[in-house]
Amino acid sequence: MDAHLDKPKTVTTLAMVVLAVSLPTFLSLLWHYLSGDPTIRPLGITREALIDSGDLEGLVIYANVAWDPTDTNYTSDKSFAQALKNGFRAKGLDLSVKTHLSNQGSYVTYQVGPSTMGPFPASAAARGINAAVAAYRMNVPYKP
Repeated sequence: MDAHLDKPKTVTTLAMVVLAVSLPTFLSLLWHYLSGDPTIRPLGITREALIDSGDLEGLVIYANVAWDPTDTNYTSDKSFAQALKNGFRAKGLDLSVKTHLSNQGSYVTYQVGPSTMGPFPASAAARGINAAVAAYRMNVPYKP
């Protein structure tokens, strides 16, 4: 008769352990969903999310893209931004791209710390990659 009484106690204990382990993950996922903060997402933080949120330590290379849909060979601003990111990944670096609409042609301005390179027309945006990479590698981030 004692074994029969222990079974509900074991199930309750197991349920409490499962709840204790899963509740923090559920709450952080709920907070991530409500706030949109990528650093809160459990087990899903990526380097790109940190770059986009600005929380990555060290120096970040930014590309400010003025996008004119009628003045480029790319089908969308997203494909152009991906091409820029691929160019920097080939150099072993990450890039944060900010895009805004323009009606005076497409161009890119690179920002590395206090240095600004450009504007480069979209057709010559690759010329700015080497300049931005050189500025990145010359800069030594300050760490107090």
